[in-house]
Amino acid sequence: MSRQDISSRITLALVLTAATIVSGFPLQQLTAGPLATNDLPIFEDFEDPNLDPGLTLAGDPKPSVTGEISHTGDFSLEFPCQLSDDPVILVQPAPVPGIGIQSSVSMSVDCFSHASFFTLIELSLEGGGTSTPVASVRLKRDDGSFRISTSIRADNGATTTSSWLPLDAASALGEPMWLELDWTASQGVGSDTGSLQLVVRRRDGSPMLAIDQSGVDNDSHLVGRAEIGVQDAQGLTSAPRSILLDDLVITP
Repeated sequence: MSRQDISSRITLALVLTAATIVSGFPLQQLTAGPLATNDLPIFEDFEDPNLDPGLTLAGDPKPSVTGEISHTGDFSLEFPCQLSDDPVILVQPAPVPGIGIQSSVSMSVDCFSHASFFTLIELSLEGGGTSTPVASVRLKRDDGSFRISTSIRADNGATTTSSWLPLDAASALGEPMWLELDWTASQGVGSDTGSLQLVVRRRDGSPMLAIDQSGVDNDSHLVGRAEIGVQDAQGLTSAPRSILLDDLVITP
């Protein structure tokens, strides 16, 4: 399904980079605004100390803005490169039947042991004070190589996970890669038109890999929570390099 065919979706664009921490760069004090449900579109480049009111920071420690190398400005959002309490930036929109995510990710091999992984993006149902994941993107290091995988949940509770596909070796050395993710619910009871699609591109825009999980019956799912960060991490190590988030865009 093309992006043009997906209706009622949010497009979420983010940029993650990994860069060496440079002593003396200023830290930007970032103020988290209240969660909002209809403040779309959102564009957050972290150059202003006040977060867009539709976004909030969570975790212990929380991600923080730092004067690291940035694609488009002077500041980026830094996620700790260590095992911690799920540092994330999140948005809680009014429940929607589709969400699209675009991102540029750059990872540091210093952050990973030889068997380590974390959830980069998690989309969830929201209700009754609980969250039920309906889709995710995970990254891991396995035998020296970096791999990526997606998963999607159907109405019957079954979760289908894609194969772990290898990323370019340059991605382990800080070279950015662009992620383009589309999740959509199926249209109508019993329909199997739901899907999760991921395209990964190199920094120059050339395609690296694609994952297509289509034919899913998930019409009862509406995403009410999207989290981006370092979640459910295993095997990460403290390192002088970090995972950074740069531009974040959310559109209806």
